[in-house]
Amino acid sequence: MNISIALADSSKTYVERLSEGLQQYDELAIHVYTSERTLREAMEKTRFDVVLFDPDLSEETLSFPGVKLPVCLYSDESGNMERYAEFAKVQKYQRISHIYKEIIREYADKAGYTVHADRSGNTEMIVFYSPAGGAGKTTAALAAASQLAAQGSKVLFVSLEQLNSSFCVHPKKEDGLIALIESSKDAGVNFELKLKSVAKQGMNGVYYIEGFDRLADYDAVSEEEAKTVLQNIRKCGICDFLIVDMESGLNPVNRMVIQMADRVMIVEKPGELPAEKMRLFAGQAFANEHQQKMALICNFAESNSRFSRALDVPAAGMIHNYGNLPLKQVIDAIRKNGEIDADIMRKGRK
Repeated sequence: MNISIALADSSKTYVERLSEGLQQYDELAIHVYTSERTLREAMEKTRFDVVLFDPDLSEETLSFPGVKLPVCLYSDESGNMERYAEFAKVQKYQRISHIYKEIIREYADKAGYTVHADRSGNTEMIVFYSPAGGAGKTTAALAAASQLAAQGSKVLFVSLEQLNSSFCVHPKKEDGLIALIESSKDAGVNFELKLKSVAKQGMNGVYYIEGFDRLADYDAVSEEEAKTVLQNIRKCGICDFLIVDMESGLNPVNRMVIQMADRVMIVEKPGELPAEKMRLFAGQAFANEHQQKMALICNFAESNSRFSRALDVPAAGMIHNYGNLPLKQVIDAIRKNGEIDADIMRKGRK
């Protein structure tokens, strides 16, 4: 995918700095102009997908024939803003990564759907599940994602919990998963660009998609919608590993996710009730059907901890009980102590 973008601003210093920052994004082909005349001449010869322009570049109202997305690049001192009231707008002098996100978010909705080669083979999907609540799935998933990222892999974290408990390390700022679900329904939206616009970089270099913070949003998502989004993420092939943090229980969405996964990490905590839950889960035909791609992580381990051992699957980790340490510190400690075996996680791919 190649997006041709013209940057037009009378400040040569700023536009060159902006151009240099945007050059790091492979899908952008950047062209720079510092006057209304050179921009107009370029538009007569070249078809641009996006024109990012200073509203004060010309005292006359600029027109953009054939341009899919003209974007007004403004500052608090900009005049002429009333001329472009209906245009998309991006504020100057913010982080270039934020400018990039805003541009492609707007462009994704206007680019139209493009069928690209299916790159699912580039991405391994590892899901974290427990039949018992409070087993530490999210902690284990975040620690595993951090470990894979530290080893040089590009990792994308997605929460499919009813209420996303990873918000304490991956802040909620705007719709992520909900936006992707809606985009999957609209043939006029370029999903890959939309994905890149909503993915954010979190702790330890792990990228993440913001999950659900309202039960109504979770309840409104069908199994088919969740499946389509996960399939589309994999087809884009933008990450080496897709880490999915799941809800406890075996509702239709969870069963679908386990069926799609390359590796299913089962997280268990010690105790009589969690052991009984694990025993019941291990006895289900569904668990037996997918047992070959499962591995076990024992969480909250202490010298006298007892785990059920109900599942006859490889052990992928023993996480110590870190007490009441803040979650970020726990995640870093698990990663630094190597308490999750990354090689076992990778063996799920057939």
